[in-house]
Amino acid sequence: MSDNDIIKDKNVTTPDKRPQIKKWQRFLALISAIILAALYICTLIFAIIKHPLANDLFKACVLLTIVVPVVIYGYILVYRIVKR
Repeated sequence: MSDNDIIKDKNVTTPDKRPQIKKWQRFLALISAIILAALYICTLIFAIIKHPLANDLFKACVLLTIVVPVVIYGYILVYRIVKR
């Protein structure tokens, strides 16, 4: 395989052809990661402590740990459809 064949190959990506991530996308990704990390920490804390509300808060954190990533994924899908 010659160098010209490698350059013509569409599967080869170069750094300048990567899609640029916008600042607001990085910010939203960072906020999402912080929210998920906080949910994991809260879930752990509510599983350990002995308080009348701890059981309900634990259930809420487990539910949100599942729902938040699904909602974020849904927003991403809708954004991709609307962007076209």
